[in-house]
Amino acid sequence: MDIAKPALPESLLISGHNPLGLLHSALSEGVHALSDHECLEIAGSVRTILNELSDRIAQALKDEAELQAALGTLLNRSSKS
Repeated sequence: MDIAKPALPESLLISGHNPLGLLHSALSEGVHALSDHECLEIAGSVRTILNELSDRIAQALKDEAELQAALGTLLNRSSKS
C-alpha cells in the first residue's frame, strides 16, 4: 500500500481519499478483527468503492485515448504543412 499510495493519480481519488487505502483498511480489519456478520455489513460499502474506482479508471483510460487521438491528428496535420 505504501508503494501504491503516491502513484495513484488525483483523478482516481474519491472525495479526496485514496480508494485503495480505504479498501485495504476495511478488508484488513475484516480479516483480523471482525466477525462474519460485521464483514457482511461493510461488504456493500466495499462494493460501492470498487465500482466507483472501476468507473474512474475506465474514464481516465478513455480520456487518455481521446487525448492521444487528438494529439495524433494535430501532429499529422503539422507534419503535412
